[in-house]
Amino acid sequence: MRASLLISVICLAGCATTASQDPEPLVEAIPPEAPTSASGMSNRLSPQVLAPGECGLFAWENAADPRFIFFAKPGSALYAPREGAVRQLSAKGDFPTMDYGPVQLTLGPSEAMIEGIRYPSARLKETLEDGFTRIQPVVVLQTCQRSEGRSG
Repeated sequence: MRASLLISVICLAGCATTASQDPEPLVEAIPPEAPTSASGMSNRLSPQVLAPGECGLFAWENAADPRFIFFAKPGSALYAPREGAVRQLSAKGDFPTMDYGPVQLTLGPSEAMIEGIRYPSARLKETLEDGFTRIQPVVVLQTCQRSEGRSG
């Protein structure tokens, strides 16, 4: 069910973008009333936009009610842990790197899609301040926004 939804969103977003408009969000992942953590900060990422020709990684919790929790593009990433505010991370290599400092990404087996690659059994590994490690199963989508001038 989630795979069908993701495929539909990607196909529609790719065909809807034109060169005369600002690019629309490639993945709409947030309802208007995003829940907040105990600290009152949002614990979901806002919709993210890829520039024409730019690629990104989008990750959701692998759960019944998935949260959009990780977004990476060349040079940087955003991570929304269950507790605390959204954190900005620096990439430790060329895109798509798996190293974002305290957060490591493991993709696992891939599934080809029309406009990208889906990793249904990926993991985020976070090193916590107290030295412990949290491993979280996620579903990752790697996709690129179409370059300007290409019709869909």
